Amino acid sequence: MKTMESLYYGDNFRWFLGVVINTADPLQLGRSQIRIYGIHPDEIEDLPSDALPWAQVMVPCTEGGSSGIGKMPQLIEGARVVGFFMDGASSQVPLVIGTIPFVEDPSPQQIQALSNGDASLQTSAEGVTNFIRGGTNVEKAFNFFIATNFTTEQASGMIAGLVEASTDKMLPDIDADGSYGIAQWPKLETEGNRYQNLLYFAGNRGLQPTSIEAQLQFVLYELRTYPYLGLGQLKRTRTVSEAAEIFSTKYQTWTAQTPARKAARKSKAQEIFGRFTR
Repeated sequence: MKTMESLYYGDNFRWFLGVVINTADPLQLGRSQIRIYGIHPDEIEDLPSDALPWAQVMVPCTEGGSSGIGKMPQLIEGARVVGFFMDGASSQVPLVIGTIPFVEDPSPQQIQALSNGDASLQTSAEGVTNFIRGGTNVEKAFNFFIATNFTTEQASGMIAGLVEASTDKMLPDIDADGSYGIAQWPKLETEGNRYQNLLYFAGNRGLQPTSIEAQLQFVLYELRTYPYLGLGQLKRTRTVSEAAEIFSTKYQTWTAQTPARKAARKSKAQEIFGRFTR
């Protein structure tokens, strides 16, 4: 049997590369959930994101490192990281030691530059220029969700829920009955401060919270950050009806779930699917 000393001694060093999936550490220790190449499957169906291990993140020696003294790690979802397993061959206790510059989905700053006509960034955001195309907000939303790796069925189901909340025009500035925006995020503190989180998210990225661009990005941010909002279940859906059901029950938890509303929502999802996949 190996002793604790031999488990953590360098002879069993095993390094890894991975992608950050979630940084909302419930213990507030700056940990991240990492999908590690070669160990964790790429498909969410095979290993849901909320089942990934929490990795500790190394900070510089200039930080306190104890009793909450010093700065917290600043990783964001989508970052590529390098690290090693503190338990060697068992590979269950990952530690992140650094990041690797990488561009996949555009950062909020890149999206803003693209929307302002900066074509110089399009080569580093290849495949996502559809984000800024569309004659209506619904079309922009559809292109955005497809560009960020949702299926046409999933995008249609999500948009059906957003349309139900904000009219067929998907008005980002709609403000009614204590809720706001395309998803009608509640302003009540008891609902998780999601409206305030939208304002912070947009302001931190130099975006207007009343813009469709900021609000679509915020939808994606919430889904990727908080597993309980249903990203894993949504990614496993195969039909527009399934996607509409999961999005309304897991993400838009304040929406009515009467049989009539469910039927109307699924009908709208089918209509949107037909409109953009003909």
